[in-house]
Amino acid sequence: MQIKPFKSLLILICLFSIIGCSGGQRLPDSFVEYQTRMFRVLSLNKEPIDPSISITFPSVENRKVAIPSVTIPLRDFYAINGCELASLIAQRNTALGKVEYPSRRIVYEAQLRDTLKDCIALLESTPEFDESSTVKSGLENVLAQKQDNFPRTWANLIQNSESIRLALSFDQRFIQGDPTDGFIETSQALQYLYDIKSTISIQHAEIEGHLAHLAQFRLPARLFRTTRYLTDGLKYLNRILSIYNDEFTCSTAVEQAQIKIFNNVMNQFFIQELQPIASSTNRYAQTLIPLLEKIVEDEHINNEMRVFLQNEIMHYDNYKTLFSEHVNELKILLNRCGLRPSAS
Repeated sequence: MQIKPFKSLLILICLFSIIGCSGGQRLPDSFVEYQTRMFRVLSLNKEPIDPSISITFPSVENRKVAIPSVTIPLRDFYAINGCELASLIAQRNTALGKVEYPSRRIVYEAQLRDTLKDCIALLESTPEFDESSTVKSGLENVLAQKQDNFPRTWANLIQNSESIRLALSFDQRFIQGDPTDGFIETSQALQYLYDIKSTISIQHAEIEGHLAHLAQFRLPARLFRTTRYLTDGLKYLNRILSIYNDEFTCSTAVEQAQIKIFNNVMNQFFIQELQPIASSTNRYAQTLIPLLEKIVEDEHINNEMRVFLQNEIMHYDNYKTLFSEHVNELKILLNRCGLRPSAS
C-alpha cells in the first residue's frame, strides 16, 4: 500500500518528536567541559553552567488568519464543456478533502485558481461565446476574489503548519556543524515556501516533501537555541575571565605553566570544538535569517510572528558580540605570558 504524502509527513513528525531529544548535544558537552577544564587549570573556584533554553512560539490566537469565503456558482460551470471545476470541488467535499491542513488548503486554492483560468479560456474559445455573458463575468469575479485571498492562504500555511512550528521553535538539539544539520534541505524548503506565494502551480508531493525536511531537521530552532545558549554561557564566562585578567600578571613560573596548560585546553575545546560550531552557526544564519525575514515581511503575517523572529535575531547579534569579546579576553590572557592562541 502506498503511503500518501501527508501521512508520510505525520509519521515523520511523530518520529522526530520521539527522537528529537537525542543527538545534537556537541555544543553543551563541549562548553561544559571547556569551563570545567578552564576553572581547574586557572584555579578558579567556579562551577560550569549549562544554560537551559526554551523558545516560545506565538500562540494560536496570535497566528490566526481570516480568509473570506467565496461563493462559487457551480451551475454556471456545467455548461462549459471540459471545465473541471465541479469535479475539483467535489473532491474537496469528500471526507478526506475536508481535512484542513494548511498545506492541503494552499494546494487546493492554487488548483482552484488555475482551473478557473482554464474554464474562462474554454468559455472564450467556444463558437457561441458572447462577451456580455454573465457566466464569464461570474467566473472572473470568483477568480479575482480567489487571487485576492491567496496571500492569506499562504500566510495561514506559514503561521499554522505544524511542520513550520516545529522547525522554528520545537527541538532539543543544537547545531552540530555537519550534514546532519540539514542546512541545504532547510534553505531550499524556506526558499520554496517563499516562492509559492507567487508561483502559478503547487504540487502536493513537492510541498509536503519540503515540509517534511523542515520537521525532520528543525534547523531554525537549533540555530536559535545555539545562539541563545552561547549568549548565556559566554556572558557568564566572559565576566569571569575579565575579572581574572584584571589581576593576572604571569609573573611567576607557576602562572606561566598554568597558561601553557590552559593554551592546550583552549585549543582542544574552544578552537577545535566550539569555533567550528560557531562558524557553522554564522554560515547558516547568513542564509536562513534573510529568508525568514522576507517571509514574515508579508502584510498578511501577524505582527507577533515578526516580533518572534526579531527577538531571535537580537539573540544572534548578542551572541556574535559576546563571542568576539570572549576571543579578546583569551588573547589578553595569553598575551600576558607572551603566547598566542595556537595548537600545542
